[in-house]
Amino acid sequence: MRAAIYLRQSKDSAGTGLAVDRQRVDCEKLAAERGWTVVATMCDNDLSATNGKRRPGYEELLALVDAGSVDIVVAWHLDRLMRRLSDLETLIVRCEKASVRVATVSGDLDLSTDAGRLVGRILSSVAQGEVERKSTRQKRAALQAAESGAPPARRAFGFTDDSNHHPTEAPALVEVYEKVLAGMTLVSATKWLNAHGHRTTTGRPWDRSSVRKMLLNPRNGGLRGHLGTVVATGTWQPIVAEEVWRATVEKVTDPARRGPGRTARRWLGGGLYLCHCGARVRVNYNTHRTRVYQCQAASHLSRSAEPIDALVEQVIAVRLRRPDLTDLLAPEAPDVGPL
Repeated sequence: MRAAIYLRQSKDSAGTGLAVDRQRVDCEKLAAERGWTVVATMCDNDLSATNGKRRPGYEELLALVDAGSVDIVVAWHLDRLMRRLSDLETLIVRCEKASVRVATVSGDLDLSTDAGRLVGRILSSVAQGEVERKSTRQKRAALQAAESGAPPARRAFGFTDDSNHHPTEAPALVEVYEKVLAGMTLVSATKWLNAHGHRTTTGRPWDRSSVRKMLLNPRNGGLRGHLGTVVATGTWQPIVAEEVWRATVEKVTDPARRGPGRTARRWLGGGLYLCHCGARVRVNYNTHRTRVYQCQAASHLSRSAEPIDALVEQVIAVRLRRPDLTDLLAPEAPDVGPL
């Protein structure tokens, strides 16, 4: 029997790969005890099975299943293969078509039988429930940390990793605030930062969007934000006074700065679409200069804008062709009963 081993660890902050190594040892032991020949081992280290990101190792595994190159899929536990019911249904169809079994260190799972599929769906539901509970705990912990005034974990321009003032970035940030309040445009501020050799915390040149986001960051004024709302006074030393930050926010977000002719919506979803966290998304560009939608409140979402807009436009077009459109758009008739 030909076996393919799949290994996955959601988070490997240290980059040691120790968790997947432990899975490998247990899976290879199971294969040896059953007399199976391991023909391939796929690994997705530091990759979640719930955030929608591509898992190259898992995709390779499915390709082997589709090609009939393996008879057994071996994993440490079913939740290493998937965390969502939708992924399980995909695996069921493909394994059933290729007559492939799934074996885990915690027990075999024959997805070709109704009983096996039932057990698989139950295990997948349990895994999905644990993901949702974990997400709830993490969100509550993040809110609690924000309300306590603790600094965000990610470094911001102007600060060091331990939330002290950066020796060169902090003075530059103060100067940018002064210049913008004195009338400098964001485009000019972008050019000024790049000309003076400053880069974002990811090492990239500044653009108008990143400069705007930097100036609107309440952290600079000693305030703790959470999902786009100020929730507490920070425990760190602010780079600029709170009143300077608030005056800059008011100036930068003033619709009059757009000038005549710039009030029309340029992109379909900018400021309209919502992230899964409930915050609105903004339009930005990735490293390939492709337009993307990103969450305004956090850095946990970035989606290519073109296919999303195309889908929305298609849905709207289909809806507009329905015969009940006139009824949908007709104004509601006034209630004349009391008259």
